[in-house]
Amino acid sequence: MKRARRLVDALRAKQPMNKALGQHFLVHDDVLERTVEWAEVDVEDHVLEVGPGPGVLTDALLAKGCKVTAIELDDGAHDHLKSLFADAIAEERLVLMAGDALSLPWPSDISRV
Repeated sequence: MKRARRLVDALRAKQPMNKALGQHFLVHDDVLERTVEWAEVDVEDHVLEVGPGPGVLTDALLAKGCKVTAIELDDGAHDHLKSLFADAIAEERLVLMAGDALSLPWPSDISRV
């Protein structure tokens, strides 16, 4: 099974998708790989990810070596991400914030959104 699908299925096993939050999860690894490639992120970048959901894009960005700040509104998804990426959080490669991205302060050193 593909990595993106596994991450989505892991979150969906804990809770149903919340369409009111616009939750639509990317499950195609090839689309994910192209998206990250087109973004041209590298280890020097600090990426802001709004609404990481199951962590599919978060995982791909961390694999590229960049720092990620992810803001998640859904409490269940936030808990899922906190558990899934505990090592990256401890290593300060991932900053995980809970709340509305329009209401929270963003880090000043963001280079990509």
